[in-house]
Amino acid sequence: MKHTKIILFLLSCALACIMHAEKKVITLIRPRSASTNAALELVGLDRQIYIPHQENQFYAVATVTPEAIKTFRPARIAQCLFGDDVLICPKHLLEGCPEKRACQNVFLVSGSRVPDRDCHAWLADYFGLPTDFQSSVHIRPRVHSLVADFNLYCGFDNITPGLYGRIHAPLEHTSWNMDICELIDNPGDNGYVPGYFNASGVERTDLLPSFLSFISGCHTPDIDGVIFHPLTSAKMNPHRLALTKFSEIELSLGYNVFYARCYHLGIDIRMSIPTGNRPEGKFLFEPIVGNCHHWQAGVGLTGHVVAWENVCSQESFAIHTVINITHLFNARQRRIFDLKDKPLSRYMLAATVSSDIVDNLRGTVDGNFISPSFQFSNEYTSVANLTTVDVDTSVNVQADMVLMLTYAQERFSWNIGYGMWAQTCENIQPLCHDPCLFAENTWALKGDAQAFGFLGDLSPVRAEPVEANGAYPSILRYAASSYSEVNPTLAKNPGRRSLGEVGSGRTARNNYTDMRIITPLHAGDPVALSFSEQEATIHTGTNFAPDTTDFPAGEKNPNIDNPAPATAGNNNTRLLYAPDVPNITDNQINTSINPIVLTPDMINLESSQTRAFSQKLFMHMHYTITSCKDIIPHFGFGAEVDFGRGAGFMPPQECRKCINSALSYWGIWVKVGVTFE
Repeated sequence: MKHTKIILFLLSCALACIMHAEKKVITLIRPRSASTNAALELVGLDRQIYIPHQENQFYAVATVTPEAIKTFRPARIAQCLFGDDVLICPKHLLEGCPEKRACQNVFLVSGSRVPDRDCHAWLADYFGLPTDFQSSVHIRPRVHSLVADFNLYCGFDNITPGLYGRIHAPLEHTSWNMDICELIDNPGDNGYVPGYFNASGVERTDLLPSFLSFISGCHTPDIDGVIFHPLTSAKMNPHRLALTKFSEIELSLGYNVFYARCYHLGIDIRMSIPTGNRPEGKFLFEPIVGNCHHWQAGVGLTGHVVAWENVCSQESFAIHTVINITHLFNARQRRIFDLKDKPLSRYMLAATVSSDIVDNLRGTVDGNFISPSFQFSNEYTSVANLTTVDVDTSVNVQADMVLMLTYAQERFSWNIGYGMWAQTCENIQPLCHDPCLFAENTWALKGDAQAFGFLGDLSPVRAEPVEANGAYPSILRYAASSYSEVNPTLAKNPGRRSLGEVGSGRTARNNYTDMRIITPLHAGDPVALSFSEQEATIHTGTNFAPDTTDFPAGEKNPNIDNPAPATAGNNNTRLLYAPDVPNITDNQINTSINPIVLTPDMINLESSQTRAFSQKLFMHMHYTITSCKDIIPHFGFGAEVDFGRGAGFMPPQECRKCINSALSYWGIWVKVGVTFE
């Protein structure tokens, strides 16, 4: 039986590995606004509103409803943000999860040189961690909110019988907690070999101690000669994030077409003034109050009928319904996006590239030495830092519907009902187009590619004039670029050598020519490569397979985009994968001819699109004090359970269906009100 379980687990893992890349994830959880809760507005007021009071007189009903809300089903939230990885229990946790946490709410992080890497593990290299690093990241996202719902209903029977207006303004304090905890299985001893990140290699002491160190945006690895930018978008905060705001100010004006004590049918027009916050993209699980700052307008339909009544015992049974349909207009927001067909690519690593080719870098294609279109220029950043952009979003239709049954006896009433809330898929449009999203032709996916090769033998020294307009003479177009110019950026670029303080580190200029002082290339000198790995994923690059043990083979960039044997220097000398290996063909490293650079049209706008559908059950008990004639106090208490996203795997990438991100939550409230007649 034990062997059967192991075999079944391995088969399920293999199937999930094959299917994983096709699954969708989203980058934003969009909650239900506290202003969009028709059930909470209606309960307890079934005998106070939408019915005639004193004939042709003004009346008003004011209520305050404090409510405590807490989400459940954290695995559904985690699945929306991280995909099906968090639904599959990692192999080494099969016998029980640490700290009694749910096995389904975990994903793994492991380095590129971990033997038999889990196919669902995130690549630790992207986060400045050792190549043999291993940890499990446990998450339990949840939301706690306290809401004070202020509501004023006014019946303008003194103007026209059946005319009414309403003002609704919930004040919400919300706390969002990813509840992220990292359990480090192996802190790792390995650094990085020369050429992987920089020319000289990276010691373990210069790397980070944990995944949380990087993903929180607090720390970056200290790598000589390159810039490794911190994560500034889509961060995961290990602590809760809190926010207090009014959600929206909702106004409605309506008329009861049929208007009697035992029945009514009314229609209203409504609008919402946004007072909540906009998504900013700084954190993956960021607190949202309100409807994401949309102006909102629409219509509402209300109705009730007394189905049974006993006048002697003052008992009655009534049916109530509310239907609100609104449109959410364009709102400017800052959203996080993945790349197309690359779930979770927001956390992959991108490298800068430049069209200024130095050291005469070439790739051999069909016996010809071809200059690449771009060359690595010594900077790394997370993709989220590039793809978090300003957009306009709107929602075509939002529906909030309630069906409620009421039993009333004298001053007491009991409500029980069903509610449904839905939003159609968001419309998302960038505020501007190329190159406003991010600079085109400046970044490429690094994956697990080597960034530098090492020269196999010597190249001659040469210094040549350059025309004042910046163009190279024909004799230098291929030769002079094999050497490095002296300029202020060279101190941070080991792939571009200078002569130290010659000319104060600047190019001498006059009206006619520039003299660019060039230094020689020596055997073993590093040369920045041209590379990209467009087929890399959050789980792995293309050079090192999860089960590989032949790491030197992967260091030769065998599976980068458009690989070609790399050469450099004036004599097109072979570039090697390491500085201390023999100068033979088997040790030659590949460069991309040409790399695939990131462009704004690669941003997947659908990765932040959400829809919503939830169903709720609710109940409320209310009591009315009738001893006063013109001022009638009343109070009650109730509870609701809202069922959001259901169980099941995420939809495939090719499916146009938006992901339902509606939260599941329960709430309890106390409602206190006064009716003025």
